[in-house]
This record gives sequence, structure tokens and C-alpha cells, in this order.
Amino acid sequence: MITGSNRDIEPPHIKCSICMDDGLCSNNIFSKNYDEGFSDYLDCMLYVRKRKSLMRKLLSLLKSYLPILFISFGLSTPPKDFNIKMINERGYEMKVRGDTYTIKISPSHQTIFKMVGYVPSTKMERITWSTNKKYWWGDGMGNTDAYPLVNKVSYSKLYDGENLCYSMIGFMPEMKNSSVVIYGHYGTLIDSIVVHIK
Repeated sequence: MITGSNRDIEPPHIKCSICMDDGLCSNNIFSKNYDEGFSDYLDCMLYVRKRKSLMRKLLSLLKSYLPILFISFGLSTPPKDFNIKMINERGYEMKVRGDTYTIKISPSHQTIFKMVGYVPSTKMERITWSTNKKYWWGDGMGNTDAYPLVNKVSYSKLYDGENLCYSMIGFMPEMKNSSVVIYGHYGTLIDSIVVHIK
């Protein structure tokens, strides 16, 4: 408070540029933990560290679940000239609803399906495949290695006027009761499917 000649003048409040007066930083007068004698710049540093950690967690969650949400609710439409599908050539139990597949896999051995990409071209094209999760395989003797759920690269070929690209996909018993997003990449175009594994 500043005392003037005949009146008291209250200086204007300046919003904190770090926490924006959200009340979560202990060095801000709007925080329930604010202590005029002990709150200082170290509280600001702790606030920034917690905020960055929270942002990293949120970004990680968004990367994992955003594709599933878009596909599940129909917010993402794959390009009309390039698309991928999963084919069941071995007669496993499978239900298909749009770009969402629900499959039942073997509890004791690898369950094989086939991915197919429909390519808008008449010449041989390269398709790359990826998933939203990484998987690991162990040999039972303590050795582990990355397990590629789907073959990473395949090339298209003309079959009865359609340019198709095939890749094998093998679900391990340990994947039971989970979900995965599989992506097909052709040039700048990307299509995806969601597989729920039972």
C-alpha cells in the first residue's frame, strides 16, 4: 500500500507470467499454500517442473488414444484412393465393423492374419506398415528382442486389375485382451484400422 498526500493508493495487480494466477504455484498470492515469509522463486521452479511433467503425460496419452478415438467415432476418414484391410484366410473368429476389427486369438501359439493395401497406381509401389505400440518377444532364457507385429515393408503387385500390397501380421498369445492400431503408409497417404484382441 502506498500512502499519498491525502489518500491511500493500491498498486495494480500484475498477473504472473509463469502460472497466470492459476492458484497452483506456492509463490502466488492466490495459492492456498502461499506464505509471505517463505514463498520464493524456488516455488516457481517447482511449479514449472510439475507442469512440464503433466504436459508430457498428457501428450503421451493423446499419442496413444487419439487415433483410436478418431477411428472409433468416425472422425477420421481414410483417403478414398488408398486404404488397408485385414484379411482372415485361416478361419479365425473375427467381426468387422467399418475400420474396427475384433478377433479371437489362440491362447497357445501365434495367430496369423494378412494385411492388404489397395494402391491407386498401376506400377509397383512400396507400402510401409507400423503400429501404435511396441512389442517385445522373449525366448524363455532371459533374451528379449523387439517383436514386429506386422512386416514393416511390402511392395504392390497387379492382381486382376487391382494393385494390391500384402503383409503378414502375427498376434502372440500375450496380446490377449488388448487393442492395437495398425497403419499403412503409401507416400504421403496413411490409412489405419483398430484391432481389439480377445
